[in-house]
Amino acid sequence: MKIAISGDCLNVFTSAYPVRGMLLNLIKLRPQDSFVIFYTLRPISPKLVSYYDELHSLKNVEVKYFKNSRIIIGLKRFFLNSTYFNLGSEFDMFWNPSYLEYINGFKGIQLSNITDLSILRGHASIPHSKIWKFQNKIAKRFYFSRKNLNIVSISKYTYDDIYEYFNVVRAPITIIHNGIDDFWHNNDYIDIKDLKAQINGSYFIWWGFISRRKNILSLIKAYILAKKQNCRLPKLLLVGDVAEHMKTVLANIHSPDIIHIPFQSNLVIKTLVKNSCGLIFPSYYEGFGLPIIEAFSQGIPVACSNVTSLPEIADGKAILFNPYNVDEICNAINKLSKMPKNDNILKQYASKFTYKRMAEQYNCLINNLFSNNL
Repeated sequence: MKIAISGDCLNVFTSAYPVRGMLLNLIKLRPQDSFVIFYTLRPISPKLVSYYDELHSLKNVEVKYFKNSRIIIGLKRFFLNSTYFNLGSEFDMFWNPSYLEYINGFKGIQLSNITDLSILRGHASIPHSKIWKFQNKIAKRFYFSRKNLNIVSISKYTYDDIYEYFNVVRAPITIIHNGIDDFWHNNDYIDIKDLKAQINGSYFIWWGFISRRKNILSLIKAYILAKKQNCRLPKLLLVGDVAEHMKTVLANIHSPDIIHIPFQSNLVIKTLVKNSCGLIFPSYYEGFGLPIIEAFSQGIPVACSNVTSLPEIADGKAILFNPYNVDEICNAINKLSKMPKNDNILKQYASKFTYKRMAEQYNCLINNLFSNNL
């Protein structure tokens, strides 16, 4: 079989991260198939060079580039004009492994993915949000009405949210949870003595991209309140780059117990998590919530929001709180400080979330789609 892949999503560092590992594993699981990955011409992140080298070196992978510029392709995608793909009859399947996309007139199997409805729910920190919300509503209504577009949702929460938001959903939807990177499951760590000296003591941790929907301001308020109640609480370490609309908030923090550092390399993040007293994850909105599983993989306890996908992903193994209530977050922080570390139950649960298992589930789905199409 010959499968066309819409590949631009692979260059996204955050939301498409699980997709990269899954796709690499899936292609290795299907050596009898031919995968043609289509890209627009764009710079590749230096962090991803080794990934692309491995992906493109696989014997059953071919790379093609669109003739039109990235701007033209972007406009066509915005207006649901898929004419930049000219797949013809030589392909058996088209797949965008991270975003919703549909090729008009293509007779083969079509598969596409969705992470969440954050733009429609007003939780996306993007410029011109009203325009994007309008476009998203039209586009997703179109996608979900396609009977021949097979969709994968990364959580049951997103699956349910689709049916709640849209009146008509004809596209068949399958739930496949994300996996976490293999390095979280091994025993490799790195010396972080310089960072330890900078932190100077025990700490709770949060990591990611600091935007409005991550609810960091409430986290800071709750932590300061908890620290007043218990001066022996660990410090709070925030690890991540900052959205423009949040820079003023962080600039106004003047507590020696709250430390912010830029996003770090994989092994540094993992080592910081392993040495922490727990993850506090107060997001207003998440389609999945990878840091919860990543923390669990290190046996580290978690306190997280009780909304959207987070209770599903935490699976009864985290302290839950209302992210809109600072007092509840404060109480959860105090409870977290008493939780044990190196919990094997958490590690065992996290061990199920791998790229390999994710790829195996996609492999079964694709086999079923082809069987039903015969």
